[in-house]
Amino acid sequence: MSKTLIRRSIRAAIVIVGVAGLAWTPAHAAGGESERPAITGAKVFLAGDKIVSTVTTTGLFSEEIVGTVQSGLPAVVELLYSLVGRDNKTLDAGLHTIELRYDVWENVYSAERADTTSRFSSFAAMASAVQTLRRVTIVPLSALRPNTEYAIRLSVAIHPLQGRGKEEIAGWVGEHVRSGSEGSLREQVLNLNDLIEHFFARDKSPANRSDWYRTEFFNPGILPTADEEDK
Repeated sequence: MSKTLIRRSIRAAIVIVGVAGLAWTPAHAAGGESERPAITGAKVFLAGDKIVSTVTTTGLFSEEIVGTVQSGLPAVVELLYSLVGRDNKTLDAGLHTIELRYDVWENVYSAERADTTSRFSSFAAMASAVQTLRRVTIVPLSALRPNTEYAIRLSVAIHPLQGRGKEEIAGWVGEHVRSGSEGSLREQVLNLNDLIEHFFARDKSPANRSDWYRTEFFNPGILPTADEEDK
């Protein structure tokens, strides 16, 4: 039996049980009213054949979110967007997600967005990167009419893993770490994601979601390019 596997399995079980208290604690119990997520600005650019936006946010990282991620469990940032015309009719809409994780074994933070995963040595570095979402794809340029003005509406939210009760968590740990056999320990490690999927439930509370933000109206034919973003 691998000693490394045993140590990792025990650490995983400790993380599962230890985060239970966090999952049941009301979001504002420790520090009063938390800052609500907000979008403070959004710029629109042309990147190749796509319209993209760089979105700046505040208030994503409450004590609950920080505690969840640092305990080794995920949180998910959601950016809702819609493209509207001058008549305020929605022409296109979508959702971008960023999954935030902390590898408690490797001491590495990660932010997974579409097919891209960025890794960070500290929570602060990850938070800084996530608070400004760069080059978020909105719509192909070919989908827009020339000499027509559009605006983008945006709303951001963040959802921590939510607990479903001490008995359920304890039962999962008991089922997957119930013997000293190598097989059950390996199963516990490999199925850690099953725990995350089983107990993850998005909190639809308005406290976790921003109000809608709308960009200025723009003509896609005269947008700056993404290369000019940092100038």
